[in-house]
Amino acid sequence: MPNNGSRISKITDTKTFSEKILHVEGLQIVRFCADWSGPCHIMAPVYEEMSILYQTSVSFYRIDIDESPKLKKEFGIIELPTILFYKNGEVVEHIVGLISKELFIQKMNHFILP
Repeated sequence: MPNNGSRISKITDTKTFSEKILHVEGLQIVRFCADWSGPCHIMAPVYEEMSILYQTSVSFYRIDIDESPKLKKEFGIIELPTILFYKNGEVVEHIVGLISKELFIQKMNHFILP
């Protein structure tokens, strides 16, 4: 659900993941995270800002690995945060760990600009 003006939706199960990510056209960004993870807390404001900046062209999602251990296992998530870029249902970028705001913007633009 949107939070503080952001456009980040939460995914908690495989069915919703399939409906929102795998069977949708366009760019979807999925962040796997946990409340106890320091790097996740560091990346949260950047991810939040991206969700606002790109709200008209990209869908943003959050998966808490503690609430969704099945999704964590299914996608082999080991390090946090892990951010997956999906375009038309296919993974096109995979980021593990911290990333600067500038690099995040660069990656976003690579997938949405012609």
